[in-house]
Amino acid sequence: MLFSNPNTTKGRNRITIKASLDKGLTWLPEHQIMLNEAEGWGYSCLTMIDEETIGILYESSVAHMTFQAVKLTDLLGVKLSDIIKD
Repeated sequence: MLFSNPNTTKGRNRITIKASLDKGLTWLPEHQIMLNEAEGWGYSCLTMIDEETIGILYESSVAHMTFQAVKLTDLLGVKLSDIIKD
């Protein structure tokens, strides 16, 4: 399960993508990538580009809208096929 949000309790900064490998029960720090630390608006939308890459469109501190592709191996530390059981 993937989730993106401003990872803070104050403001709209620290735009982060998180992955849960147990259907949302836990969101471990090692399965998170912060994309933008500075203050922005923080709204985001995730999509699968292919089996190995996710795309995120978000309001960043650098531009009104930013699109970024992120390899799942960068987020998870392993290939998705290595953790998904048939």
